[in-house]
Amino acid sequence: MPIDNARRSDVWLENFFYQLPVWACFAVAFVPAAIAAVVIRPFARTLVEDGGTTVLRDRVFALASTAFVFVVALSTNTLWTQDADIANAARSMVTSGQELAQTTDRTQLQNQDQIVESLNRFLNLVADQETEVGPLLGADDVNESLRDLREVIFRNNVSDQDYSSLDQSYQNLIEDRSDYLSSLNQPGVPDILWIAVIILGLLLIATFALYPIGRSRRFSNTATVVAVFTVGLIQLPMWVLNSSEQVAKMVDPFIALGVGESVTTSPPIVAQLVVTTAVAMVGAAVALGLFILGRRRFSRKNFKRVETDYNSELDLLNQIRDSLHSIEVGQKLEKDGPRDSKPDQS
Repeated sequence: MPIDNARRSDVWLENFFYQLPVWACFAVAFVPAAIAAVVIRPFARTLVEDGGTTVLRDRVFALASTAFVFVVALSTNTLWTQDADIANAARSMVTSGQELAQTTDRTQLQNQDQIVESLNRFLNLVADQETEVGPLLGADDVNESLRDLREVIFRNNVSDQDYSSLDQSYQNLIEDRSDYLSSLNQPGVPDILWIAVIILGLLLIATFALYPIGRSRRFSNTATVVAVFTVGLIQLPMWVLNSSEQVAKMVDPFIALGVGESVTTSPPIVAQLVVTTAVAMVGAAVALGLFILGRRRFSRKNFKRVETDYNSELDLLNQIRDSLHSIEVGQKLEKDGPRDSKPDQS
């Protein structure tokens, strides 16, 4: 989200990410995770697999995956809400401009065409200069266009009632534009959350890359690639929704209507699909994580149960063997006893 100039130095990371184009958002989402997997994966072949290593790796993976999904889901929801607020504010501002044009038309002002032209010039300047970082008071050129619009409207001689209606419509446009600037300068996601997302994503991939997944090198590499793609896809909506390019795409459809068409457009379907995909991927990631952890725990418990049953059966077989051996020895002693006994000498 754009931030007031007076606070840029305090949120430099947020402003940097806000200026990223959409293609760079894809790179930021996928490239660091891919690099981490390539660097860490070879160490899985040399890692000593013992009980302590397995427990530590499982705990780190569970903690990193839970924290990563939580932070990304929270940030994505925040950014989507703020983007929707910006789009709704832009729609209200354009609607106020259309209502002002309709009011001037009802009063049958002589310079109606000039008024419509001034309104469209105002909206075009908003689209050009007020979708980027800027002060809450707005861009100077846009402010100047509003003053020119007022001068064009009220240079006509009108009745007191018409003057009141025109003035009210003009003030509604000013207020809606102020609300638009306020929504445009919402705080967005703090720098600490951006840092947390980056670190947790790298930690999650690094931990996953250390798992000895299967004996086949091809299967292990494929599983790692799938993990990298999943982590990148989960956080991609957050990066895209934070981009100034995406904000402009959500605002432009309303402003492009001008004052000649009704504002009935909802937020772009692409943005809605992005958020839907994010929610679906977060849910799938959580379900997959729970399934993997549950399966591993079940496998361990099942292995321990089988091992216990095997040991019990082995002990039973040893006892039977010892009993049979004792019986065999006893029978042999009974059979050999009379033969070895000495005759009585008396």
